[in-house]
Amino acid sequence: MTATAAVPPRSLGVRPAIRIGVLLIGVVVVLLVLVSQTFDTLSAARAFIGGESLWSKAQKDAVYHLVRYAYGHDPAEYAAFQDNLQVSLGDRQARIELLSPDPDMDVVRDGFLRGRIHPDDIAGMARFLRQFHGVSFVREAIIAWQSADSLMADLASVGVDLHWDVRTGRLSESRLTVALSTIDSLAHGLTRQENRFTEAMGAGSRWATRTLFAALVVAALLLLGFAAVNLRTGLIRFKASEAQRRASDEELQELVREARFGIIRSSFEGQVLAANPALVRMLGYASEAELKAVSLARDVYVDAGQLRRLIERIRRRRDPATAEHQAPGLLEASWRRKDGAVIQVRLHGRLIPAEPWTEAAVEAFVEDVTQQRAVEAQLRQSQKMEAVGQLTGGIAHDFNNLLTVILSMASLVEQELPDTATGARSDLADLKQAALRGADMVRTLLAFSRARQLQFHPMPLGPLIEASARVLRHVLPESIDLRLAIDPATPVVRTDPAAIEQILLNLATNARDAMSGVGLLEIRTSAAGGKGAPGETGTLLEVQDSGAGMDSATRERLYEPFFTTKPQGEGTGLGMTMVYSLVQQHGGTIAVESTPGHGTTVRIRFPAAELQEETTPVPLADAERGRGTVLIVEDEDVLRRATQRLLERHGYDVLLAVDGEDALTVVEAHAARISVILSDVVMPRRSGTSLYEELHHRGVHLPFVFMSGYIGRGISGAASLPEGVPFLPKPWEINDLLLILEQAIQAIPSAPPNLRS
Repeated sequence: MTATAAVPPRSLGVRPAIRIGVLLIGVVVVLLVLVSQTFDTLSAARAFIGGESLWSKAQKDAVYHLVRYAYGHDPAEYAAFQDNLQVSLGDRQARIELLSPDPDMDVVRDGFLRGRIHPDDIAGMARFLRQFHGVSFVREAIIAWQSADSLMADLASVGVDLHWDVRTGRLSESRLTVALSTIDSLAHGLTRQENRFTEAMGAGSRWATRTLFAALVVAALLLLGFAAVNLRTGLIRFKASEAQRRASDEELQELVREARFGIIRSSFEGQVLAANPALVRMLGYASEAELKAVSLARDVYVDAGQLRRLIERIRRRRDPATAEHQAPGLLEASWRRKDGAVIQVRLHGRLIPAEPWTEAAVEAFVEDVTQQRAVEAQLRQSQKMEAVGQLTGGIAHDFNNLLTVILSMASLVEQELPDTATGARSDLADLKQAALRGADMVRTLLAFSRARQLQFHPMPLGPLIEASARVLRHVLPESIDLRLAIDPATPVVRTDPAAIEQILLNLATNARDAMSGVGLLEIRTSAAGGKGAPGETGTLLEVQDSGAGMDSATRERLYEPFFTTKPQGEGTGLGMTMVYSLVQQHGGTIAVESTPGHGTTVRIRFPAAELQEETTPVPLADAERGRGTVLIVEDEDVLRRATQRLLERHGYDVLLAVDGEDALTVVEAHAARISVILSDVVMPRRSGTSLYEELHHRGVHLPFVFMSGYIGRGISGAASLPEGVPFLPKPWEINDLLLILEQAIQAIPSAPPNLRS
């Protein structure tokens, strides 16, 4: 790549010109600030002197109206006298407040307004007095003003006395003569203070004008000198910077050539103008010349529209009207290498404007993110599976509690029914069977999310499929023909019945949607080659439909969580993911054959197992049950009451506690009576495991049975259960409950506990 192709030449002298311009602008700005400050200060002094003239006029008017009042006794004249006194009082109020350490500007403004100062002059006067009150001429003016304040106070006193004499009729010729003489004396005194103020402020104004003008001239000379020195220094450094710039350009060209990411410049039509070696290697070409012979739009971009979108984004960023609202020239695209392999690249482009010797072009930095995107996709899939597991575990506990309530209530109702109520008993049996199926579904979901292991037992696959088919006939419409082909010689497999039902249900639901309600669904079993040693047999389960089939892109994402081809709101995207997870937990394999228009066949192979007879524990006889007192610790009110009624029906005495804290109180009061504690694991305040540990810490060793709907990870209070303590999973049936309680009571000899204080 040539230097001009990789990096456009920079204009010479741009930086020094900018520095000179900035320096000159700075000088002008500083001079303007100084001029502004000068005029502002002089304006404030003018306002200060103007305020004095208003005050002088007010004091003369006050004297005038007071004299007229003395002769004519007209109340209006006295009112005018009082009004003019307010000017002096307002100015005095503002001046005293301004000279305080922390003046209240509202008080200052109110005082100056009473002194008839123009509102626009108040801020300048206040600033002037605060800044220059220590200067000699201002200090002299303030002293004159303060002396005048004293005279005005005397004048106000004379006015009050005169007004009193007029109102009371005591004003005699002699008292009038004295009053007029006093007024005349005060007027002369005020005039002297006025002259003193005017002389001080006049001298100060002339001094300020000379001083500020001199400071302005000196500052201007200093700034101009500083600018001249900097201009000379800048010109001296310019030659050195030019040499450095040329060296820097050479280093930059070397950096472009050795860069690990690709750099490309192309025309708007996709013709490669220049490319660095990293880009040539990224696309698998032998040289830059070979790459220049190809068209980006035709030979490199998988979708030529992506090149147009990149150019459009770059153009929008250069448009001032839309730049703030547009995304940067950043785009991810699919590129095709010379060998045909597709890579994912991230492009960050910019527009190279046209110049007299070149056309406008697009320059882009290119990063190969193929591997990064593959890792991100795996991470997203892992996060989705984790989310499914958390969701499933979260609902399992509450759902199993509800199922336990249903089973308990069904048992209570069944015991109340007479033997002749065969129909009602049949309905209750269906209800209990449905609740047990719900428990199987929860167990299967937990197994799918790896929150719970499946309960494997060796059993033939044929009867499980036939039982599941009865459920599938309710799921599939009548227009779909469901056929079973069960080979009697199919080997036994180790499986969980609920898992087989869930696998078939998901596959049948997908087949139904693929056939649009009409077609054939066939389920077959047969013997197949096993996993492990040669000659070992396994079981093959095939589910074949006559639906629309799938293309290769869909098959590649078939097991991806939340991926679905169904319309939004009609599919969760978890069906095939669940099937895959359940098959993996069986130690089996799954393969899918499908082509568009020719249906889909799913083949699942399970390892073979030996059929063993498993004995189910038989509950103890009624005579051996129902002895002692059971403490039920359960936070679900309905379940707690239902369990109490069931156990009382079978001869037990029952104590109740709503959680672990409540149970400690009950044990303290009734420890000698309690035969066994039946405790939920997950409860507020204190969990079942915490209750067990606290009782042992206190030296209380009572038979204990835990029960819970789910105690997987993420459930508060569901720490590992103590070893050797019986556990009853929810939902349970009454016989399971009675059996585990009797076994717990008989396992530990009853003895009075030693409850520590």
